[in-house]
Amino acid sequence: MTILFTSLAGAMLTLLVLSGHVVAQRMRGDLEVVVSRRRMPSGGASDVA
Repeated sequence: MTILFTSLAGAMLTLLVLSGHVVAQRMRGDLEVVVSRRRMPSGGASDVA
């Protein structure tokens, strides 16, 4: 029972780390988009992929 719980906790931790990494990358990308839009409000929308 303890082994099962440990492996389950490890899997949850791995998922948390992976999802946290993805979320951090997305947030950083959104920040870059916002900053680039503020720098050039006229042509910023066309550069967003």
